[in-house]
Amino acid sequence: MELHHYTDVNGLTGIIQRQALWATDIGFLNDSREMFAGIDLIRRRCDHISTIETTDKKIQNAIREFYGQIPEFVEKNLIKRNIYIISFSKARDNLRQWMSYCPKNAGYSIELDSNKVLADGMLEYEKKVVCRLEEVDYHEERINEILVLNKIFSSTEVALANLEQVFLSLANELFFHCCAVKPKEFYDEQETRLVIHSRMEKTHEASFRTRAGIIIPYFEYPIEHSSIKEITIGPNINMSLARKGLEMFLEKHSITCKVRESKCSLRNF
Repeated sequence: MELHHYTDVNGLTGIIQRQALWATDIGFLNDSREMFAGIDLIRRRCDHISTIETTDKKIQNAIREFYGQIPEFVEKNLIKRNIYIISFSKARDNLRQWMSYCPKNAGYSIELDSNKVLADGMLEYEKKVVCRLEEVDYHEERINEILVLNKIFSSTEVALANLEQVFLSLANELFFHCCAVKPKEFYDEQETRLVIHSRMEKTHEASFRTRAGIIIPYFEYPIEHSSIKEITIGPNINMSLARKGLEMFLEKHSITCKVRESKCSLRNF
């Protein structure tokens, strides 16, 4: 999986110098409905499944109780946790990404090795977090797949014997995935998210930065220089100087990676 992180020149230098990405508190992302859109989708889907009739009354009652509890359980557990998001795109050189997330003549896209991005168990233990990569769901496909009725209630014996275990396993899937649901209008962003949860409660001590006059909590997520595969320089009227400066900066930090120049013909004066 290709993971491209779009940022400005200060973000690029900060990531390399500190060997870390800044994961933003989910409540401070651009979309004010983040996470709650996923919870609403879970609630609608569970309400629909609960109305499906079956010939087995034991299964029918179990279905209604099972799916009736899921939305509230997921919402309560997410609200009491710290949740941080790092956004990536599958697109290396995407015009919308340059225009939406990068300032004029100062945009960069860092491609990271997906096999090296996820934190290992020791880091999660030390930082008191749990991390997972989630592809953003633009068409309700993944939520529907997780909640599919026949997969859970395949028979009376299986369903009723393992209900609690299945419930917790399914809820854990939803804890992460409902933090990666966006409207279909954003499909061309091709977003994948690193979702970071504190363990059970708001026990993680956040760092803080400022943007547009607002104080924003974030989590500093460590990465190794070796995880950087390549860097694409965004549309820039001083491309030759931007490339020269970047290459000198990378050499100073002993980073060997490919440097590309954007093919997007966007003039930023």
